[in-house]
Amino acid sequence: MLSASSALAHGATLLGLADNCARLDLAITLADLRTGFDWAACVLAVVGTDKRIEKGITRTTYIRGTPDGTTAYIGSRASERFYRVYDKHAESKGTYPLGAWRFECEYKGSRARAVASRLKGDSGSPERVRQVLHASFLEYGFLLPCRIIPRGWRDKQPRPESTNQRRIEWLRESVGPMIERLLQSENPDTILAALGLEAYSQAMNITQLEKEVTPWARATES
Repeated sequence: MLSASSALAHGATLLGLADNCARLDLAITLADLRTGFDWAACVLAVVGTDKRIEKGITRTTYIRGTPDGTTAYIGSRASERFYRVYDKHAESKGTYPLGAWRFECEYKGSRARAVASRLKGDSGSPERVRQVLHASFLEYGFLLPCRIIPRGWRDKQPRPESTNQRRIEWLRESVGPMIERLLQSENPDTILAALGLEAYSQAMNITQLEKEVTPWARATES
């Protein structure tokens, strides 16, 4: 599975080599300076006038959550075309800036094959991806709020945190509060031993002792 920059760089090439395409997700992330605007609600308000939605043929869902922000779904995961619009700033926990919104369409089955064929014909350029997404949303009456992407455009998405950074953040959020509570009643050495850090603690104590003894020894020799 390819995503983000790797999909942009190699997606079209691999589509040309593939015998079949069972699923294809296309997405575009847009920045809106009106940081309080809810594009999820806006999309559902527009597409709600479509006859397929009015008659219940196509279902829609609106979710407002904390801290993941708002999300709109059009269709179902089982259908050949499933739309998602969500607050990318909230979903990414601040990696993307305020006002960043993701517009996605997940294609499966015959629709995935048809879209893949269209992308192969134009090397899967960012503008071609925008055109395909624009056409998909327009089928439900929604005009994708994005200008034409010029040739030479380069992706400037934020770099994701490294694996170690994510692990440290998990330790801070999930393990840190528990350690704080344990320290109220347990010996720190007992906690370090339970975490497998007893040897590290001993090494740190030796290092600290060396720092304290060395200046004293030098002063005594002089």
